[in-house]
Amino acid sequence: MHILKVQENNWGKRYIEKATLDQFKFSSSAGTGLGYYKSINKLGISAMVTNGTGYKKAEDDDHKKISFLTVYGEQKLNKKDGLNIGGIYSTENYDFDSLTVKNNSIIGIFAGYAINAFRTGIEWNQRNDNGKDITEKIKSLYANYQSKSNLAIFFKYDIVSLNTKETDENKIYLITGIEYNPGKGLSIAPNYRKSDNETQFVVNFEFNF
Repeated sequence: MHILKVQENNWGKRYIEKATLDQFKFSSSAGTGLGYYKSINKLGISAMVTNGTGYKKAEDDDHKKISFLTVYGEQKLNKKDGLNIGGIYSTENYDFDSLTVKNNSIIGIFAGYAINAFRTGIEWNQRNDNGKDITEKIKSLYANYQSKSNLAIFFKYDIVSLNTKETDENKIYLITGIEYNPGKGLSIAPNYRKSDNETQFVVNFEFNF
């Protein structure tokens, strides 16, 4: 299991926006490599060794990305009611120059809850790059309410702190809208998006065969 899979399920609207770490390019939600997953009652443990560049890009160095996920509770809140809490960690070395190897690491914690027509989740993530001397953080809150059988209301709110060693300025990202299901497999989601410098009105579509 990839380390972002549970967060993706907690959010549950990938066709509208990616999982937080993928959205802000802290970590890709896919990779090429080897993985191990173990489930013990309600506890899930996952470990992966991947190329670190995702499956769309070729390996560009000899270093591998090592990732871990630990989660307790229901892992598919987009399909079932329940509660989960967990943490992630990944580390990857890279060639800083011809003589020096540096490290890029990510640590995060998350929780999600779903009951009846309501689902919500919260995340805290931090990325450290000791080659570029960068520390970045993301705090996220999202929720979805199924008001009718074919109509839902959702939002996602992110507070992003980029390069906190140089500035304490936070960037705000908001997505909110409605999701309408006019027929089996079809979803239509008009939504409003707000960042510090931009406002957008977008319509996303999803069709599952």
